[in-house]
Amino acid sequence: MTLAGITTVKEIRNNAFDIKATSRLNRLYVELLQHNPEWDTAERREEMNHFFARLIFCFFAEDTGIFNGNNLFTKTVEQMSDGTNAHEILTELFRAMNTSPKQRQSRSALA
Repeated sequence: MTLAGITTVKEIRNNAFDIKATSRLNRLYVELLQHNPEWDTAERREEMNHFFARLIFCFFAEDTGIFNGNNLFTKTVEQMSDGTNAHEILTELFRAMNTSPKQRQSRSALA
């Protein structure tokens, strides 16, 4: 498929890196549903899809250098989370990413 002059290749299923990443995301998905069975409903599916889309974007942004820093997203979660508060760390990271740089500067000036 060509979009804006860019051709995509359908070799993802043969790429060991993509297979490993997909496997890890699947394990996370299964683990989340085991601990939160109420999330496995049609009503919550859109939220889960949105959450995983955000995670995939963050991992992509790390790999392509969109974030300023090496593995910035992953390292932040690892450093700030003790495992029991990962949801709070992710919520705060996603909130910060949803805040424009100008708003972040004005908020930090208030602190």
